[in-house]
Amino acid sequence: MARFTTPLLFTALLMGATPVLAGTVTVGPLGSGAAFTEIAPALAAAMPGDKILIEPGQYQAVGTLVVDKPLTILGAGSATTRFDALAGNPFDQPLPLSITGLGAGEEVRIVGLTLGSKVFGGNGSATLVVSDCVGPVVIADVVNGGPAITASALALVQVRNSDQVLFDHCSFLASATSNGSTAPTTGMRIEDSRVYVNNSMVRGASAATMFQPGVASDGAPGIHAINSAVRVSRSSVLGGAGTFNSLFFTPTNLTEGAAAVFVENSQVYARGGVSNLLQGGRGGVAIINGVTQSGAGGPAVELTATAFLSTVGDTVAKAGINFDGTLTTSVVVGDGVWLPFPDRYATLASASTLVAPGSIATFEIGGSNGGSAFTYYSLNQTPAFALPGAYGEVLLTVTGLQPLQPKILDGIGQASIDVAVPAQAGLIGVSVLAQTLTASTNGELSFSAPTLVAIR
Repeated sequence: MARFTTPLLFTALLMGATPVLAGTVTVGPLGSGAAFTEIAPALAAAMPGDKILIEPGQYQAVGTLVVDKPLTILGAGSATTRFDALAGNPFDQPLPLSITGLGAGEEVRIVGLTLGSKVFGGNGSATLVVSDCVGPVVIADVVNGGPAITASALALVQVRNSDQVLFDHCSFLASATSNGSTAPTTGMRIEDSRVYVNNSMVRGASAATMFQPGVASDGAPGIHAINSAVRVSRSSVLGGAGTFNSLFFTPTNLTEGAAAVFVENSQVYARGGVSNLLQGGRGGVAIINGVTQSGAGGPAVELTATAFLSTVGDTVAKAGINFDGTLTTSVVVGDGVWLPFPDRYATLASASTLVAPGSIATFEIGGSNGGSAFTYYSLNQTPAFALPGAYGEVLLTVTGLQPLQPKILDGIGQASIDVAVPAQAGLIGVSVLAQTLTASTNGELSFSAPTLVAIR
């Protein structure tokens, strides 16, 4: 894989941006010297445009963190920074994070957190909800944590009525249900929105009845898109499995694995890249009239009549296997339109979402063998727009756009760029978005999804 080190190319943009950055609010454990010891009061105190820097630690609050103003919330990384929403009563399972009501020109970035709930029982809830946002939302290095989803939540992650939402380097894995009388939880439900899923993992829940008797259920899809446009790159999306036997429950109705992606009146673009996998869930098992029967595995994608799917050459799409290990389900099912393209299009991922001053930020590029790649980065986003003759969309603000070293992709369609980050502590809290334009050897142009790097 070809590599190039770009000496201090961040300097001009980052140092030029520093004077216009808004205020900084700090959160840290008791004795850390931070202004706040919990995230909720810091969020209440922050002004629009501020950044909230959270030190490593475990934080909690009763109820939900609601972000309804433009902010950057920057944890120290999902491996070390965690927020749990606490139940206010024994039957409450609170939502950890809600991002809502952003207007045009406003932006929220949430980076480097594990989200969970501490509950006593009751209805399941999502990890986060993005709703009614005109301005862009970026969720990077955010993972779900906490107990298994046990009841009727629509999805672990929900996006509703939002114009531009990016999930980058995230992991949202819905857990198997512990009560088969309720439907398992979808990994990500997207309604009336435009969403980019990049360098992430999303999984629908399996309908495994571990401890309690109940009604067997099909698995849940990894992503359920409704009236939306979804672009998936460098990501694994997995459907949940059907119900299987447990110590306390023998299914008597046959269940199926779920589609990795279920598409209703929507457009889904599977843009390939490293680890881009759409995998249907495994079928369930039932004993009917004393005979063991195997349920069918789920397809990679299920399309309704008003749905559209396009895939590219390096998208791996697989149907799930039946419970008995056979394979009978088609990769793509339904009455919608599927357009497979043989070429590979641009993808981009940051090797690490968080980088320290004085370290190296690495960008991994993908595309067609021997193609040319032009990578840019910017502090800000613009409403997504397409360029005639190019696949994908432009999301970065042209003002202040900075180029990195052009690359020729190698024999497997990959390249890397190493960028030296200035050794200046004043840059902590700055985050940039990068995007790549590739040109294949036959002249096809394509834009990658953005990827985020934050200095921490």
